[in-house]
Amino acid sequence: MFRKFVGGLYRTIQKRAYYLKNKNKLGLSWSGYKQLKKNTHRHGELMTTRLYGNTTEFTSPFWFLHSIEEIFIDEVYKFNPGRKDAVILDCGANIGLSVLYFKKISPGSRVIAFEADPNVFQLMQHNIKSFGLSNVELVNKAVWIEETTLAFDSEGSVGGHLGGEEKEMKNKIDVKTLRLRDFLDQKIDFLKIDIEGAEYAVLKDCKDKLHNVENLFIEYHVFNKEEQRLEEILSLLKQAGFRYYIKQAWANQEFPFVSKGGEYYEMQLNISCYRKPD
Repeated sequence: MFRKFVGGLYRTIQKRAYYLKNKNKLGLSWSGYKQLKKNTHRHGELMTTRLYGNTTEFTSPFWFLHSIEEIFIDEVYKFNPGRKDAVILDCGANIGLSVLYFKKISPGSRVIAFEADPNVFQLMQHNIKSFGLSNVELVNKAVWIEETTLAFDSEGSVGGHLGGEEKEMKNKIDVKTLRLRDFLDQKIDFLKIDIEGAEYAVLKDCKDKLHNVENLFIEYHVFNKEEQRLEEILSLLKQAGFRYYIKQAWANQEFPFVSKGGEYYEMQLNISCYRKPD
């Protein structure tokens, strides 16, 4: 009993220390942060909290906190806009936390945010309105290589994706798609692509337009049964004039020689692509 008490006290102290260290970037009150940590097991029901003083909606406390830490503390999308009216394309914008970050570091930017899942899209609409952001266009379509309608596995939070075998989809819905290539005829200051496995096809379709993109962030996903395409993506990026930095986005396999595949994805990587000054 005493050991359990000490263990709980130690975890509370750790949690409090982490909160105090990152309080300003977290944008949450201590009570709000504790409530989220307490309910990380809940998923699927509408929940709200105050983020940077504004009411924010979400359906998964775990992924909400993970996204806040990744976006606002680790700042995986941090870049120098270079101009006040930067153009940012956010593909896979989810509930809009990335949009909030982009507008925080570049208030005068124009952001076009794409989200396929209609339920998640509604959360993003609420959150963007709650923050009173302007010059933000929200598009309820999936980023793809053509305009069509495709099957989409709606996970309800961050894991919804196009394609795959329909018989394996847990919550199949049909979504409209658009062609990302059609948006790349202008200078794009930042292009974020986090589209749960569709990135290879989309990048390949856009390869001769990527010279218009100054900064590119890709979250590369590989399903267990899917062919790995990392070397092709890296070759494509090099041809487009990018240098890149690769970091693990999620530890899908603790012992890859044993598991030879993850529970869901085999691999997830963050690929940050940039251009060296002349």
